[in-house]
Amino acid sequence: MRKARKTTPIFSPALVKKIKNRSLVEVKIDDLRTEPNNPPERVATNKAFLTLKKGVAELGVLDTIHFCGDTMLKINGHRRVEAARLNGITTVTAYRYDGLTEEERNILFRHLNETSL
Repeated sequence: MRKARKTTPIFSPALVKKIKNRSLVEVKIDDLRTEPNNPPERVATNKAFLTLKKGVAELGVLDTIHFCGDTMLKINGHRRVEAARLNGITTVTAYRYDGLTEEERNILFRHLNETSL
């Protein structure tokens, strides 16, 4: 029988606590800021974005947005927020994370944007 291998945690205990303490809120799109690590996207000509925009027009934003409550920076959901804005939607449902350090925000940004967890 093989021994279980110890793994290094992705998140610090402090970040895990902050993630578990997130709150689900309704937030005004105009209050949210763009995360500097998010690459710019040409939304007007991107076929996938135009499809997303059409879906948001028909159904609204289905996946929850994530943002840092202290800075109002979007951590995840940049394209969904832009599609909502272009469709005249003024608020979205989002997870608010409070008390994140810049490093914690960057870790969460990478995790949410590189995985489907």
